[in-house]
Amino acid sequence: VYAFPDKWFAEWGVSASDLSHVKGIQANTWTELMHTKDRVDFMIFPRLCALAESAWSAPTVKDYDKFLSRMEDAFTLFDKLNIYYFDYRNPQHHPEPAGPVIKKKEKIQMDFRD
Repeated sequence: VYAFPDKWFAEWGVSASDLSHVKGIQANTWTELMHTKDRVDFMIFPRLCALAESAWSAPTVKDYDKFLSRMEDAFTLFDKLNIYYFDYRNPQHHPEPAGPVIKKKEKIQMDFRD
């Protein structure tokens, strides 16, 4: 996400005139269902920070190391706000939330011949 748009547009062969039609960027989270707030948070954060950095910063001033340094403050804020984020520094800090557990009931015999 952080490499957008400069790296991606270069790989896609987007011309400078085509770039003039880009008015902004957006963040989508594509899924059928997220069962808990923790799962939503985990899928969005800290990716949303990288997207914001890409939206606000011209490619010529982006600095990934400085971004990572600023992320330390973001993680502190996430903790204060009880946001269940993916912590790339320590993935066990917030393990990926499990989905729903489907409990199997006894088998049902079905016969469609009748």
